[in-house]
Amino acid sequence: MSYDLYFWREEKPAGKTPQDMMKSFQEDGPQKGVAIWPRNAVITAFKSAFPEIQDEGNQLVWEGAGSGFTVEFAYADERTIKLIVALCGWKLLDSPETMNQVIAVANGLGCALYDPQSNKRFEQPK
Repeated sequence: MSYDLYFWREEKPAGKTPQDMMKSFQEDGPQKGVAIWPRNAVITAFKSAFPEIQDEGNQLVWEGAGSGFTVEFAYADERTIKLIVALCGWKLLDSPETMNQVIAVANGLGCALYDPQSNKRFEQPK
Protein backbone atom coordinates (compact mmCIF):
# COMPACT_ATOMS: atom_id res chain seq x y z
CA MET A 1 0.00 0.00 0.00
CA SER A 2 1.23 3.49 -0.74
CA TYR A 3 0.50 7.13 -0.01
CA ASP A 4 0.20 8.69 -3.45
CA LEU A 5 1.01 12.26 -4.45
CA TYR A 6 0.12 13.71 -7.87
CA PHE A 7 1.68 16.80 -9.42
CA TRP A 8 0.84 18.83 -12.51
CA ARG A 9 0.92 22.45 -13.64
CA GLU A 10 -2.07 24.14 -15.17
CA GLU A 11 -1.10 26.87 -17.63
CA LYS A 12 -4.58 28.32 -17.08
CA PRO A 13 -7.35 27.13 -14.78
CA ALA A 14 -8.75 23.93 -16.24
CA GLY A 15 -12.17 24.34 -14.69
CA LYS A 16 -12.15 20.64 -13.76
CA THR A 17 -12.11 18.91 -10.43
CA PRO A 18 -8.89 17.10 -9.50
CA GLN A 19 -10.74 13.81 -10.00
CA ASP A 20 -11.73 14.85 -13.54
CA MET A 21 -8.15 15.91 -14.21
CA MET A 22 -6.92 12.51 -13.05
CA LYS A 23 -9.29 10.81 -15.52
CA SER A 24 -8.10 13.06 -18.34
CA PHE A 25 -4.45 12.24 -17.59
CA GLN A 26 -5.21 8.65 -18.57
CA GLU A 27 -5.70 9.81 -22.16
CA ASP A 28 -2.69 9.66 -24.46
CA GLY A 29 -1.03 12.80 -25.71
CA PRO A 30 -0.68 16.33 -24.41
CA GLN A 31 -3.36 17.85 -22.22
CA LYS A 32 -4.87 21.19 -23.20
CA GLY A 33 -3.85 23.80 -20.63
CA VAL A 34 -1.39 21.51 -18.81
CA ALA A 35 2.36 22.20 -18.91
CA ILE A 36 4.83 19.56 -20.07
CA TRP A 37 8.51 19.04 -19.21
CA PRO A 38 11.31 17.18 -20.87
CA ARG A 39 11.73 13.85 -19.07
CA ASN A 40 15.42 14.59 -18.54
CA ALA A 41 14.65 17.85 -16.69
CA VAL A 42 12.33 16.05 -14.27
CA ILE A 43 14.85 13.28 -13.65
CA THR A 44 17.63 15.83 -13.10
CA ALA A 45 15.47 17.66 -10.53
CA PHE A 46 14.82 14.44 -8.57
CA LYS A 47 18.46 13.35 -8.79
CA SER A 48 19.57 16.72 -7.45
CA ALA A 49 17.36 16.33 -4.37
CA PHE A 50 17.84 12.55 -4.01
CA PRO A 51 21.31 11.67 -5.36
CA GLU A 52 20.81 7.94 -4.67
CA ILE A 53 17.57 7.71 -6.68
CA GLN A 54 17.69 5.01 -9.35
CA ASP A 55 16.39 5.57 -12.87
CA GLU A 56 14.80 2.28 -13.88
CA GLY A 57 13.62 3.52 -17.26
CA ASN A 58 9.89 3.74 -16.64
CA GLN A 59 10.19 4.96 -13.03
CA LEU A 60 12.56 6.40 -10.46
CA VAL A 61 13.10 4.44 -7.24
CA TRP A 62 14.42 5.78 -3.94
CA GLU A 63 14.91 3.85 -0.72
CA GLY A 64 15.67 5.44 2.61
CA ALA A 65 14.15 6.81 5.83
CA GLY A 66 12.99 3.29 6.66
CA SER A 67 10.82 3.19 3.54
CA GLY A 68 10.97 4.62 0.04
CA PHE A 69 9.08 5.97 -2.95
CA THR A 70 8.81 5.53 -6.68
CA VAL A 71 8.17 8.30 -9.17
CA GLU A 72 6.09 7.46 -12.22
CA PHE A 73 4.94 9.65 -15.08
CA ALA A 74 2.12 10.24 -17.52
CA TYR A 75 3.63 11.23 -20.84
CA ALA A 76 2.48 13.84 -23.32
CA ASP A 77 4.73 12.11 -25.86
CA GLU A 78 7.76 9.82 -25.67
CA ARG A 79 10.05 12.55 -24.28
CA THR A 80 7.79 14.89 -22.33
CA ILE A 81 5.91 14.47 -19.06
CA LYS A 82 2.52 15.94 -18.17
CA LEU A 83 1.96 14.32 -14.75
CA ILE A 84 4.34 13.29 -11.96
CA VAL A 85 3.18 10.63 -9.50
CA ALA A 86 5.07 9.83 -6.29
CA LEU A 87 4.04 6.52 -4.74
CA CYS A 88 5.32 6.71 -1.17
CA GLY A 89 5.50 3.84 1.27
CA TRP A 90 3.26 4.41 4.30
CA LYS A 91 6.27 4.33 6.62
CA LEU A 92 7.63 7.37 4.78
CA LEU A 93 4.92 9.41 6.53
CA ASP A 94 7.16 9.08 9.59
CA SER A 95 9.74 11.16 7.70
CA PRO A 96 8.01 14.46 6.93
CA GLU A 97 11.30 15.99 5.77
CA THR A 98 11.53 13.36 3.00
CA MET A 99 7.89 13.84 1.99
CA ASN A 100 8.38 17.61 1.95
CA GLN A 101 11.49 17.21 -0.20
CA VAL A 102 9.50 15.21 -2.80
CA ILE A 103 6.88 17.97 -2.81
CA ALA A 104 9.60 20.64 -3.08
CA VAL A 105 11.07 18.98 -6.18
CA ALA A 106 7.70 19.05 -7.94
CA ASN A 107 6.96 22.59 -6.69
CA GLY A 108 10.34 23.62 -8.13
CA LEU A 109 9.03 22.48 -11.51
CA GLY A 110 5.98 24.69 -10.98
CA CYS A 111 3.63 21.81 -10.15
CA ALA A 112 0.91 21.88 -7.52
CA LEU A 113 0.27 18.88 -5.30
CA TYR A 114 -2.95 16.92 -5.43
CA ASP A 115 -3.32 14.62 -2.41
CA PRO A 116 -6.07 12.09 -3.21
CA GLN A 117 -6.05 10.77 0.35
CA SER A 118 -7.40 14.15 1.53
CA ASN A 119 -8.94 15.05 -1.87
CA LYS A 120 -7.12 18.39 -1.80
CA ARG A 121 -5.21 20.20 -4.55
CA PHE A 122 -2.81 22.71 -3.13
CA GLU A 123 -2.00 26.12 -4.57
CA GLN A 124 0.17 26.08 -7.65
CA PRO A 125 3.59 27.72 -7.24
CA LYS A 126 4.08 30.95 -9.18
